[in-house]
Amino acid sequence: MLPNLTDYLCGQNPGRLLDTAELERHLADSWGSFEGNHAEGMTPEKLLGRMEKVEWLSPMLTFLIERHGGICLGSTRAELHRWSVNVTDKTAVCERVGHRQLRPMARRLSIQPMAEEVASKIVQGQGDERLIWEGEGTVRVVLSAIFPAGSGFKQTIEGRRKRFKQALNPLLEKSGWRHVGRCLFSKLVPPVAPSNSRI
Repeated sequence: MLPNLTDYLCGQNPGRLLDTAELERHLADSWGSFEGNHAEGMTPEKLLGRMEKVEWLSPMLTFLIERHGGICLGSTRAELHRWSVNVTDKTAVCERVGHRQLRPMARRLSIQPMAEEVASKIVQGQGDERLIWEGEGTVRVVLSAIFPAGSGFKQTIEGRRKRFKQALNPLLEKSGWRHVGRCLFSKLVPPVAPSNSRI
């Protein structure tokens, strides 16, 4: 099917191509002929209706494609890929050239005040949905109650949980608590002074 593509391009003036519907069909039909066509999971149908900033300067056809793989994982941005297709050598090369913000980014959280609040409740022995008391002087911090799994992009949530733990640990250590397990803290018991009495 490559002759249909080359015939079409030979009839185009060099430079930016604005009406690309017919070009997209010809390129999709010929996509399997190009070495490198599977880069970044590209398939022919992903070309249709999605080619941007298409430029033709024989023998090179270049265009941008917006990819949404990260959106399925909760990302607010789409990756932008630039394809350079050489219709003479039958090669297709892809490079990542940036991102496009599709939805507002998750609001930035101030982790330190949150850690201070949780630390205060632990030190005072208070009940809280973010804490599970496992006996006197032992408490488990429930990170999923502080940063729920569905509250944003997976990497953002993981990053916030990590920064929270980094802020919480020294606060509790100053108050006589130590980290003894996965989000588990135990209050240090002061040593018993030796008795000076004689029998």
